Amino acid sequence: EAQSLFRRALSVRAGQSPAVVGLATIPLLQNRPAEAERILRERRDTTPLSARYHRWLALALAEQERYEDAEPYARRAVQMNDSSENLTALAWVLIAGDLGVDEGIELAGRAQAREKESLWSEPTLPFLPSPEHCLGLAEIRRGRVEAGVIRLEEAARLRPDRSRIQQDIERARQSG
Repeated sequence: EAQSLFRRALSVRAGQSPAVVGLATIPLLQNRPAEAERILRERRDTTPLSARYHRWLALALAEQERYEDAEPYARRAVQMNDSSENLTALAWVLIAGDLGVDEGIELAGRAQAREKESLWSEPTLPFLPSPEHCLGLAEIRRGRVEAGVIRLEEAARLRPDRSRIQQDIERARQSG
């Protein structure tokens, strides 16, 4: 149903960034990030490239563990709008991809501070990382598995919809 509505919106006014992002959200929710990437890339030339567009493309790539490919899109999203959501996406790419854990920690901390100051935030979706998840994974990347698991457990309490947190907890317990 939602997919047909987004497709109809695109047929009426081609290149509407919210409709393109909405259409790409569906496969991301269904754990089909390659399809989300395809949808976003196919419409790149006809869509105003918003910060959300760049963030969604970065997250679609990150969900495929293509962190180096995701990094420039996540950075562009932050350049366009340094919202807590964009900061968190870049932090996730840097930490999960082991591309810059220290910078990722700093960005996740800024995102947390922004979330506390903000009167409004975007709805959470299972594929969206949280600052707490980023910081827990960073602890593990730094070899502090026990501290990382504690942070990840807190992240799981805050975001029970994000199954990736539980997977990271299990991986950490098995390795540590």
